[in-house]
Amino acid sequence: MKHNHSPPRLSEYLVLATILLLGLFFRVRQLGDDPFFQDQAATSMGALRVTKGSWPLVGPMAFSFDSTLRDPPLPSYLYAIPFSISGDPRVARIFTALWNLFSIAIAYKIGRRYFGRGPGVLVAALYASHPTAVVASRFIWNPNLAAPFVMLYVHTGLLGYYESKSYARVLHLPVLALAILCHPSLSLLAPITLL
Repeated sequence: MKHNHSPPRLSEYLVLATILLLGLFFRVRQLGDDPFFQDQAATSMGALRVTKGSWPLVGPMAFSFDSTLRDPPLPSYLYAIPFSISGDPRVARIFTALWNLFSIAIAYKIGRRYFGRGPGVLVAALYASHPTAVVASRFIWNPNLAAPFVMLYVHTGLLGYYESKSYARVLHLPVLALAILCHPSLSLLAPITLL
């Protein structure tokens, strides 16, 4: 893998901005089409409690997995941001879409740094338009907040262990911990660090 340390040109920023706008369009154009299930309601209620001054140490019940387990609280705190603006769940869905744009930008950064400008643009465009990534960026759900943390986990891993940057090694596992706090199943990514 090569390292592209040259600063991006204005044209690259314009292309990336276009890709991000396209990604946002795909994510918000059918904002109300996804049903509002029990998990979304529980996450929304947890976020609304945070906006009222509650500081939970655990999240809502994990209905989609096992009703005896509780999700981590990080999504309640993150979703408190849009719910402090409005109680309308569509605002929280827009927040999910905007939050996931960070993933596209990080994918671009990884692709550009290790494979070149063209591949960076290609990977960002594919991520912005991939149907599964679009759907996962469209509704309120704990795992839908994890993608930027997962991409940062990959990025800090490459910087820290492939390029020997000490600051990235320090950030690598805490970023994974943030992803796990969105959804515990992401602990399955930990072996990547060993590799």
